[in-house]
Amino acid sequence: DCAAVMRAALDIDLPASLSFRTLEPGQPLAKSQYDIVYSWSVFEHIDRRLLGPIVSNIRASLAPGGVLFVQVAPLFYSAEGAHLGRYGFRNWEHLSLQLNQLRAGVLEAAHVPEEARRADWGCFETLNKITADELVATICGQGFKTLRRYETHNAQEPSEHLTRIFQRETLRTEQIVALFTSHDAVER
Repeated sequence: DCAAVMRAALDIDLPASLSFRTLEPGQPLAKSQYDIVYSWSVFEHIDRRLLGPIVSNIRASLAPGGVLFVQVAPLFYSAEGAHLGRYGFRNWEHLSLQLNQLRAGVLEAAHVPEEARRADWGCFETLNKITADELVATICGQGFKTLRRYETHNAQEPSEHLTRIFQRETLRTEQIVALFTSHDAVER
């Protein structure tokens, strides 16, 4: 129902060539069909073992000159990287609290319905912890070239305790937005 929702929300006519599809895990995309593949806050939820094959599948699906647009926010090591902000975890608590304390803070939060709490905790448990640099390297490792890369950073500074364990820039990088094309398109 994405097209209908977009039409209603944006009050615009969508291009006739715009289509939405749901794929089963591992299902290949159509070869050389898409001008753009767009991913908004998805790659942090993909099992790391599947990242390479998925990116390869996307590359094969792009028409000549096609592009891949990727955005991820918040990145795992950023202040709100746990995706648990509505529980008050906005300052790297997922990296400093014991997991049982973090879990209790989520599952015992009375202001959020139980089903949502369980879903939020399940989301946290399955985040792949990819960094901006790892994401770009993974995508480029599958035959893409970076056309543009943009990052945003947390305004607050991580604690000295965390910067002794993790790289400061990794902790401060909140979002990555990047545009890629295949090496083949660049060489043409």
